[in-house]
Amino acid sequence: ATFVGWYDSFMIITLTGPMASGKTSIARRLSEEIPESSVVLSLTTRTSRLTDVPGEYRYVTHEEFEDLNKQNLFEWVVPHKDQWYGTLKETLQEAISNPDRVWIMTLVLDAVTTMRTFLQKHDALAHHKPFFILVPDDERLARAKIRDGNDAVIKSGQAKEINWSAWADETGVPFIRIENREGELERSVAEIREAIKQ
Repeated sequence: ATFVGWYDSFMIITLTGPMASGKTSIARRLSEEIPESSVVLSLTTRTSRLTDVPGEYRYVTHEEFEDLNKQNLFEWVVPHKDQWYGTLKETLQEAISNPDRVWIMTLVLDAVTTMRTFLQKHDALAHHKPFFILVPDDERLARAKIRDGNDAVIKSGQAKEINWSAWADETGVPFIRIENREGELERSVAEIREAIKQ
């Protein structure tokens, strides 16, 4: 049976969590394993990375991003490390208007709440499956060091005392929590696939 056989309409899966928790790896695996899936396109001013999921980003200049923002074309914009990320309103409208598709996004916490406001406005909140990816701090910081170098580890280390689970609770979003320990990507993806069947 295909994924559409499990679900009678579109679904939006969002993956949220601290830096280096494995969100992109999970998104990539889900997009590979679910035939009827698409990654929701966002725009960013940063350069591409080898780890980016195909179709996840369109890379634009700061000027192009600012122009689109001035036209109020984004549903949300998020600054990060002197770069900008944003998702166009028309992209989200396309997602909720396209039946029999599973849409995948990695989002920061603030964007998840904005996403849910958008879905609620369009009577589509029931189609959202929000996941919060957790990983022990020592593993997360080790991943960040490999990926981004010592500066990233230092910045991430400054946030080490954050209780990520409590922070997620404060948003009021009914997150499904997934622990993504080192070497357990397959298990994490399997848990998410099981959860979205329910």
